[in-house]
Amino acid sequence: GHGLGKTPELIISMRSDGTSQRIFRHTGLTSHQYVLQVETTGSETDKSGNGSMSAPNATTFDTNYTDGLDTNGHTFIFMAWTSIPGYSAFGRYNGTGNNQGAFVYTGFRPKLVQLRRIDGSGSYLVSNSVRRPFNDEDYRELYWNSTSSEQTGTNTHDGVDYLSNGFRLRGTNAGSQGSNNQYIYSAWADIPFRYSNPF
Repeated sequence: GHGLGKTPELIISMRSDGTSQRIFRHTGLTSHQYVLQVETTGSETDKSGNGSMSAPNATTFDTNYTDGLDTNGHTFIFMAWTSIPGYSAFGRYNGTGNNQGAFVYTGFRPKLVQLRRIDGSGSYLVSNSVRRPFNDEDYRELYWNSTSSEQTGTNTHDGVDYLSNGFRLRGTNAGSQGSNNQYIYSAWADIPFRYSNPF
């Protein structure tokens, strides 16, 4: 049971009593049996061969025999989110390969956006409006799968512009904006329309 009251759209899980993968499950992946591994840059992986794993629903989600999801005799923790109008949004988009790139509608101005390519190699790009309050060309990103310091650059980098109702991809990097490449996103609001501060 996850306690959200509606179907989770992002679930991150890992073993708590030892070393394991950190498994990333997202509504934008090919199906509920596909996962990403947070530590790596590989494309999504089909885990249907590891035993049945039903789609998440409004009360529960299932696991199967996958490192980071479920292995005999061990304890796991998870974090789960779902879309809430004016507060959070999760989905998928296709890259355009140019710096006037894809627009993603969220219904709010994001404060934090996380992106990940799923059809090829990519990092977990994290961008937020605290480190970059203006839509200039001085992009600032961190990566969940990297210990590197903040990365900066111009439109050739993984640029995200924050708009009143969503965000626009401005880079040409295959990590976030490659032509016809597929990506998932997670976004949380700057000033939630219906709720108090999300962070």
